[in-house]
Amino acid sequence: MVSQAIRVFGIFLSTSRIGVKPFATFASALMLVGFCNMLRDLGQDPALLSLPKLNPRYVRFHFLITSALGILACGVVSALVWCSPWFTDLRPVFIFMPALILTEASYHTSQIVAQRRFAFRAIALIEVCAAISWLLMIVLVSFYHRTAAGLLLANLTDFLVRGTGLLLLEHACLRPVTIPRKVIRYFGRYARILTVQSWIEHAGEHIDVALLRLLSVPSELGDYARVKQVSGIVFSLSVRLVDQVAAATYSAEQSSHGLLRRSVGRFLKLALFGTLAALAGVCLIELTARRDAPGVDTSLTGLWWWALPFCLIRPVLWNFNLSFKATSRPRLLLLSVLANTLLLLVLALIFIPGLGARGLFLALIVSSVSTVALQWLWSAEFRGPQFSMRAVFPEQEGM
Repeated sequence: MVSQAIRVFGIFLSTSRIGVKPFATFASALMLVGFCNMLRDLGQDPALLSLPKLNPRYVRFHFLITSALGILACGVVSALVWCSPWFTDLRPVFIFMPALILTEASYHTSQIVAQRRFAFRAIALIEVCAAISWLLMIVLVSFYHRTAAGLLLANLTDFLVRGTGLLLLEHACLRPVTIPRKVIRYFGRYARILTVQSWIEHAGEHIDVALLRLLSVPSELGDYARVKQVSGIVFSLSVRLVDQVAAATYSAEQSSHGLLRRSVGRFLKLALFGTLAALAGVCLIELTARRDAPGVDTSLTGLWWWALPFCLIRPVLWNFNLSFKATSRPRLLLLSVLANTLLLLVLALIFIPGLGARGLFLALIVSSVSTVALQWLWSAEFRGPQFSMRAVFPEQEGM
C-alpha cells in the first residue's frame, strides 16, 4: 500500500505535466517489450512455483532458461525496431527496450524464490525503495525532461533497484551447479502444457495498444495511455492487494465445494470494494486538481468515464481467471483468455476506426462482460448443490 501510494502521486504528476505524444511513444515501447517477452515465457514460472521443495538445481535452471530467453527477446525487439518499417518511431528510445527486458529477466527467478521463502518483509522494503527511486525519476522527468525517454528511464530505474535488491536477497540462482536431465524433463512437461496459454495471456495484455496504434492516431493512443495509467492505480489498490492471498486460499480449499464457493464470493466482494474505494479516491483527486488548478491538463476527461465500467468488470474477470489457475484447471483458464482476446480483437476492429480510444474502452467492456458470462456458465459447479471432484477438476487427474 505504501508503494502504491507513492506511485499514485507519480502517475498523477506525470499525466498532468507530460503531453500526449510522449505517452503514445511510451505505451508503444512497453507494448513491444510485452509482446517480445512472450518468448521469455515457456511455463517455467508455474514449474518453479509447483515444486514441493526448492532445489538449487531447479532454481539455477529457471534462471538460465529465463535469462537465455530474455536475450532471445532482445534480439527480436532489435530486429522489429531496426529491420521493419512498423516501429521506426521507436528508434530514438530503442536502448531502453532491451535494457528493460534483460533487467527483468535477471531478477525474475530471485523474485519467485523470495516469494516461495515467504521473505515478504524484505520484499516489501525492496518494493518501497524501487517505488521511491521511480518517483524521484518521475519528478525530474515531469519538470525537466518531459519525453518518452524520461518515462522509460523511470521504469528502468524501478527495475534496476528492484533487481539489485532481489539478487542480493536471493543470490542462489547465480551459483553454478550441475543440472541433471530430470530437471530439464520436469520443466519440459510444464512447457508443453502452459506455453500456448501463457503466450495468449501476454498477447491479450498488450493487444489493446497494438490495435489502437494500428487503427487510430497517436493522440488517441496518448490519451488512452494516460488514462490506462490511472486505471492501473485502481487495479493495484484493489486486486493486487489480495491476489496472492486469494490464490493460496483457492488452492488450499479446492477439495471442498462449499469452502471454495464461499472464498470466491468473499474475495470478489473484497476486490470490488477496493475498486470502488480506489475509484472514489481517483475521482476526488482529479476533481480537486481541476478546482485548484483549472489550467492543468488532468486525465479525468471524457475518456475517463469510458474507463470506469472497465475498472468495475475487471476484478470479476480476474477472480474467475485466478480461481481457474489456482485450482488446476488450465483448460478453463485457456478458454477464458482465448475468448476474451478474440472478442477484444473483433470488437476493437469494429469500434476503434470510428471512436478511437473510446471505441477501445467499449471493446474492452463488452469483451470482458461477455467473457465473465461465459465463465459463469463454465463454472456451474459454483452454483449447483452437487459437487464432484472429477467433474469440477478433470485436469488434475492428468497433471
